[in-house]
Amino acid sequence: MGSGLRRWAGAIGTLASVSATGCATGPDPEVVRAQAAVEEARADPAVAEYAPVALRDAEQALVQVEQAQREGSDDEEVDHLAYLAEQKAAIAENQAIEQRSQEQLLQQLRAERTDRGLVVTLEDVLFEVNGADLQPGAQVELLRLVEYLKRNPDRNVLIEGHTDSTGSSEYNLQLSQLRAQSVESYMVGNGVPPDRIRAIGYGETRPEAPNDSATGRQQNRRVEIVILDAGEPFAEVVGG
Repeated sequence: MGSGLRRWAGAIGTLASVSATGCATGPDPEVVRAQAAVEEARADPAVAEYAPVALRDAEQALVQVEQAQREGSDDEEVDHLAYLAEQKAAIAENQAIEQRSQEQLLQQLRAERTDRGLVVTLEDVLFEVNGADLQPGAQVELLRLVEYLKRNPDRNVLIEGHTDSTGSSEYNLQLSQLRAQSVESYMVGNGVPPDRIRAIGYGETRPEAPNDSATGRQQNRRVEIVILDAGEPFAEVVGG
């Protein structure tokens, strides 16, 4: 082999070596980011508690990424799948933050979970004595409830007014209805669509406690706000 030919062969070998070195890149940064995002979501207890379905979606998306890598899919496809996995992990984190915030709102409202839905009780002291005007304390609670309803547009609200047995049944029925309507008006005035609310007065017909003591009568003077389950129509509960 002549010296010129040897030099040419050497140059080809050097180029091949450089090319091989250039191909030996490190981990795909898109995949690394996706793995880190999913691991961060998995390590967050709030995500496991409040967004388990979204977390599973992110984990399954990451499995698809790693499977695509093992099968030798092209870089563009792998990076696209990695991007989707990273986004799903972010969705899980955001869902957890939102759900935890809503749970805290319900705790502040002292909402009770029942077979009818979530029930928030406004006591008699939150209304004008023998009247239907809301006191400032009731408005504070109702603003929290309004915020919750705005975040959950698929939930309707049933407002039920109740009284004790003092006075005539006709008066009590009217007072309970006016108080329920007062709550309804406040919520509508603060942005809850009126077609999501029903206000009903039951007067003295549904006592929580015996009316033979001051404590019992105080328990019976109340407005109950029932937050129905998502998508549940009024026909299933009104009059039940």
